[in-house]
Amino acid sequence: MLTPTAPLAAAIFLATVALVIAKPWRLTEAIAALFGAGAMVVAGLVSPGAAASDVGGHWNVMLFFLGLTGAAAVAERSGLFDALAGTSARLNPDALILSPRPRTGPTEPGPRSVGHVARFVLDHSPVPVLLMRPRVP
Repeated sequence: MLTPTAPLAAAIFLATVALVIAKPWRLTEAIAALFGAGAMVVAGLVSPGAAASDVGGHWNVMLFFLGLTGAAAVAERSGLFDALAGTSARLNPDALILSPRPRTGPTEPGPRSVGHVARFVLDHSPVPVLLMRPRVP
């Protein structure tokens, strides 16, 4: 059952996701997420105490994303992604072979059958992509 505040919470969530994806005004993902969290608190959907408790209670997840975002930012600023794209374009392959992330069980067909990196490659590759999966015992 939906609560009366569900539509507002959904609107703030979708606006936050749009900011993260669109990155207007060179807005970083972290700042966009902070805007979304702040909007939830200002709108009264989450109390300041509950927000602080959630951040403090999930510090390991916060540090993981901080490290992951930092590593991605360093790689992007160093030109790693552009170099990899340039190298693959110069090689002019006839096809790509990709091993998507391993699964622990059977995989159902469809867009969720591969991870986000494999999905991006499948959606944007100008050449055929062969997916090779290890056998699951």
